[in-house]
Amino acid sequence: MFGNKEGDPIDVLVIEDTKIDGKEVAAGTVLKKIDAQLAMELASGGKVRAATEDALSELKRNQANAAKAAEARAAAEAQRTAATQAASAEVVAAAVAATLKTMGLVAVK
Repeated sequence: MFGNKEGDPIDVLVIEDTKIDGKEVAAGTVLKKIDAQLAMELASGGKVRAATEDALSELKRNQANAAKAAEARAAAEAQRTAATQAASAEVVAAAVAATLKTMGLVAVK
């Protein structure tokens, strides 16, 4: 039996989004004490693996790396937005100055 000789219920880590008993289960979910036969079926389909310490540690590392990558993307996007806003402000300022100049409202040095 999957994970044990007696067929006792087992904890598994879902490694691919799947449906179990008609319910959506997301990758990264730990299912506690599920039927060993069901665990074997899901494992043979590549949907779960035994929730060992190594598997759970790997999951935590992957989640931490994904969070860091998301932070880096957000920081890069914030920098792009700030640069775009600064460039837009310069363009607007130049356009206003040119308009005022053509209207004769600003002295040219």
